[in-house]
Amino acid sequence: MKPGERLHPRWSTDLEQCPKRVLQVLGLSEASLAAATAAVKMVAERYDMSANGVVQHIWTEAKNAAQRGVSNDDLLSDFLAREHARDILNAVNLSVTGSLVSRMADVIKAEVREVGLTLKETAARIAGVALEEKRRGAKVDIFYFEDMRWRSHAGTSKAEQRKLNNIAASTRAREILRRQLF
Repeated sequence: MKPGERLHPRWSTDLEQCPKRVLQVLGLSEASLAAATAAVKMVAERYDMSANGVVQHIWTEAKNAAQRGVSNDDLLSDFLAREHARDILNAVNLSVTGSLVSRMADVIKAEVREVGLTLKETAARIAGVALEEKRRGAKVDIFYFEDMRWRSHAGTSKAEQRKLNNIAASTRAREILRRQLF
C-alpha cells in the first residue's frame, strides 16, 4: 500500500475478485486488469457498496459511456489514469481534489498519446521530472503540468526523443490496424 493511499476496509475479502468480474462483464482481456483494479478501488472508496454493487456501478458507467461513444477499454483506462494522477499530485504535495485529478489525468493521457508509453511508465516519467524540478526550486503546480513545462526538462536527448516518437508512431499504426481488422 502506498503512503496516503486509502483502501476500502473490505478490499482483502469482498472486493478481491471484483476486477476479474469487471473484465468478464465488460468483455475485456486480462491486459486491462490494472485498469479494472483501479476502477474497483475508486468506486469502492467513493461509495460504500458490496462487491456486487461495485461491479454493477462500473457496468452502469460503461453502458452510459458507450452511449457517448467511449469504449469499455477507454473507460477503464481513464480510471487508471486518475489513479496515477492522484499518485503524482500526492508526490508533489498538491491537493488531491476531483478537479485537479481530472486535469492531471488528461495531462497523462495526452503524454501517452505523444510518446506511446504505458500509463504507468508515463506517469512515473512525469512524476520523476516534476520531483526533480521541485527539488531544484521550480514552482510545480497544476499549470506546470497543463502547460507541459516538464517536457522541456525531461532529460531526453534527441536520439532518445526520436526513439520515443518512433515507438509512439508504431503504437498508433498498430492501433489503427487493430481497429481495421476488428
